Amino acid sequence: MGTLLRVLIVEDAEDDAMLLLRILRKGGYDPQYRRVDNGHDIQAALSEGEWDIVISDYSMPGFDGLSALRLCQGTGRDIPFILVSGTIGEEIAVSAMRAGAHDYLMKNNLTRLVPAVRRELQEAKIRRAHRQAEEALRASEEKYRLLVENAPSGIFEIDLEKVQFTSVNEVMCEYTGYTREEFLDLRPLDLLTRDNQSILLALLTSIRQGEAIPDSAEYKIRGKDGREFWVILRSRITGENDRRKVTVVAHDITERKTAEEALHRYAERLSTLHKIDQAILSARSVEEIAQAALDHIRQLIPCLAASVAMLEADSLNAILFVTDIDDQMEIQAGARFPLKQHEAALEVLNSLRQGEVVQLEDVPSLAQTWPELSKLADTEMHFASIVPLVFQDDLLGFISLGSAKPTAASSEQIEIVREIATQLAIAIQQTRLYDQVRRHAAELEERVEERTRELQLANENLKILSQVKDEFVSNVSHELRTPITSIKLYHRLLSLKPEKGQRYLDMLAREIDRLSHLIEDLLLLSRLDQDRAELKLAPVDLNELGSQYVEDRKLLAQERELTLSFTAGAGRSVVMADKGLLGQALSVLLTNAMSYTPEGGSVGVTVSGDDGQCGISVWDNGPGIDPEEQDRLFERFFRGKAGRKSGVAGTGLGLSLAAEIVERHQGKLELNSTGVPGEGAEFTIWLPACLNGVTNDGR
Repeated sequence: MGTLLRVLIVEDAEDDAMLLLRILRKGGYDPQYRRVDNGHDIQAALSEGEWDIVISDYSMPGFDGLSALRLCQGTGRDIPFILVSGTIGEEIAVSAMRAGAHDYLMKNNLTRLVPAVRRELQEAKIRRAHRQAEEALRASEEKYRLLVENAPSGIFEIDLEKVQFTSVNEVMCEYTGYTREEFLDLRPLDLLTRDNQSILLALLTSIRQGEAIPDSAEYKIRGKDGREFWVILRSRITGENDRRKVTVVAHDITERKTAEEALHRYAERLSTLHKIDQAILSARSVEEIAQAALDHIRQLIPCLAASVAMLEADSLNAILFVTDIDDQMEIQAGARFPLKQHEAALEVLNSLRQGEVVQLEDVPSLAQTWPELSKLADTEMHFASIVPLVFQDDLLGFISLGSAKPTAASSEQIEIVREIATQLAIAIQQTRLYDQVRRHAAELEERVEERTRELQLANENLKILSQVKDEFVSNVSHELRTPITSIKLYHRLLSLKPEKGQRYLDMLAREIDRLSHLIEDLLLLSRLDQDRAELKLAPVDLNELGSQYVEDRKLLAQERELTLSFTAGAGRSVVMADKGLLGQALSVLLTNAMSYTPEGGSVGVTVSGDDGQCGISVWDNGPGIDPEEQDRLFERFFRGKAGRKSGVAGTGLGLSLAAEIVERHQGKLELNSTGVPGEGAEFTIWLPACLNGVTNDGR
């Protein structure tokens, strides 16, 4: 069985009450309890029984812990009162303590429940002992001394006139570590820390002037070994005139004060992190975010230098992103620090990747071996704390804090910097992602605009193609209608004037041939357009082909009084080609040259080779081709000025057909003409040379 504990629980949630009881039992108590959750039940419980302690929830439906505290205080009994809450803040907790609550606990951290109960029971016992001691003092000085010596609290007396100790009990000696003799040789100010000494001096002055003194006050005491701890001092003035003394009862409240200070620091910590959050949210760039974090870090931790460095993608270089450095250091933002050449730097990186904080204890020595840090060799910065910036296990960079002493930042402050580093890493990554999304959106917008332009161009091309189609249909209709009209005319004339029959028949034959050639050209162009004209490739010697076509047209050249010549090539002259189609293209060029060259002019065919290419050229010294018309010369049904002025019959399909044939052979048809009459024109068909039945392009 544990120690009997009569506990009144003010709690509306039964589960929470059971949790409190379970913790008390584990702490060695045997709780006899009653659970209440309203003022009426509390009053009934207080009037019906005696309670060792009251544990109350702070917030309940229609009722609260402070109301319960007032009801307990109204009984006039000294019952320890402990508040428990899941939402209580620092200000509310302090107000509750001032209102008379003896301690407060958070529901998410009940590890202090048993120590708090034990302490408050002890303090209640002390308070009862103190009251008994005061009563005994009035009854008998001897009994008073006996109580003082056996009291669980520290008790001592001060002579107000001499301002020196006159008595002390053993507990007070245990608190401070002094023997009784050593303690009595001290001055009261010797026990207090420097920041508390002025408070005591002011209090003694008030006492001498006859002013009332507070019933209790809290002071920080310094023990013999230098250890500092908090005590609450309850004082009473005894004696008269020059024999007045102050009797003081001291109780160690270090644990409670430590908890209060920890709570205060935690509130400051949350406040700092909140301020950094606000600064990060209002920042517009990664640099501003990092600078905001550094500003708050330097307010929190006194240091000679603070900086944020980011790692490049390959982690081989660190770039100083932002700095907050004292004037004696000349390292500026933007400085690059190579890491792979320094073994110490690589070790630091490995530790940072594990999420560890790295402590450098000899910065000057490191600076002597690292040229980029040489400016730190003669500064006061001897120590550095390096905190990693990690986002999803990816090391983005680090925060560096430089100081002259290794104790410049406490472990708690370093933990705050770690939390700031986590916020900063998230903010930096989010800003980078936002920038990426923004750039991607801009790229998408640019691509959309580009595709829109392409679509507009395609639409324009479609319009042009539609117009070309209409023109093509119109031209074909016109070209077909002309010979058909002539055929109808000569057929009618033949019936009307049979005596001229042979002449009309000859004319009919020429028009039929013209119509036949036109239809064949159109059919060939159609097959080429639809990739239905299958090439029958075989080695073709351009020298033989050119010589043959020149020989076949010598008689026609003589009739037209033209000089027709052929010049064979000295180098390679064999190509892989469809001999019939290639000959048709050559025939078009040769026919045009002979048709547009005036009497007495010259026409020639020349074969040549150059860099794996074989060419066959047809040249003349006719009127030439106007440069303004050369870009359209290979359009279907287009006829230039020379063709229209010459009166030579033509459809405008020849050159476009020749160009299509050459293109299907993976070749190129070139034109060279100045447009000056008498300088003529030269058309050259270039095809890949063939060696042992294979062209230089692998066909």
